[in-house]
Amino acid sequence: MLLKSSFSNDFEHIIKKKFIKIKNLIEMLSQYAPSRLTGTGSCVFSQFNNKKSAQKILSLIPKNMKGFIAKSIDISPDHQFLKNKIISLREM
Repeated sequence: MLLKSSFSNDFEHIIKKKFIKIKNLIEMLSQYAPSRLTGTGSCVFSQFNNKKSAQKILSLIPKNMKGFIAKSIDISPDHQFLKNKIISLREM
């Protein structure tokens, strides 16, 4: 799980300091699941073990914010496509 691994976002501290709404959202979501800021702050994400838990917490976010549930993938579809192409070429 990404959020349980050791990594950091250099912008998160700055953004949370400057934008209290984002800080509050991350703190609220963190009560239910590991939550972080993406990149330079385009959005906040949380990592859930199942869709049902994600749906429950999604219903709790403030009405003036938008949210959605996405399923993560381990390998980019483009990477998988290229890998399959290379395997096909080797079999020729």
